[in-house]
Amino acid sequence: MLRFVFLLLMVPAMGMAQTLPSPLSDTVSDYADLLTPEQESALTIKLKTARVETGVHITLATMGRISDFGGSGQSIESYGKKLFNSWGIGDATRNDGVLILIAKDDREMRIALGAGYDPVYDGLAQRVIDRDVLPLFKDEKYPEGIEAAAIGVIDRIAKPFAAKTPPQDLASDDSWILYPANWRYCYKVAAMPILRCAQSKPQSGR
Repeated sequence: MLRFVFLLLMVPAMGMAQTLPSPLSDTVSDYADLLTPEQESALTIKLKTARVETGVHITLATMGRISDFGGSGQSIESYGKKLFNSWGIGDATRNDGVLILIAKDDREMRIALGAGYDPVYDGLAQRVIDRDVLPLFKDEKYPEGIEAAAIGVIDRIAKPFAAKTPPQDLASDDSWILYPANWRYCYKVAAMPILRCAQSKPQSGR
């Protein structure tokens, strides 16, 4: 009987010890195979070029369900923060990393920003999701949506951040359309602000 009780007590603890995946590269980790090799190569070049030009490290990760990659029982916000820190995204001093996390079968996505970004960038990240990505994902155009996410992050977040140019006031921008969260095949978007991730020291050799 004691052994049986001990085993029962061990089950929750074992369930909590979930292992996060290792990145497939320092730019694109397409676990869900949403991109062709040619598309992945083109996106890798785009993100690497942006890093050279702006100094901002942008990483994309696609998955089927986060529960299959160490995220069982977690929200995508919490999981994204853990993945961000585990992978050491961005410069540890500037806290400028960006993680684009897409969970296709969960129908959720998240753009996680390092702690170095001002709050106005949260709104810009939200706009990239709502205006650029969701319409394409709704039509199951995943490669196009992923490319739109990367371009949006580069143009609206990385470049202004690197240039130290304050983005325009989103409240005065009538073109910002917030798509309803209950839209069929719409990825769930949590209320702003976008998850702000604490930065850990980047891992070497990636």
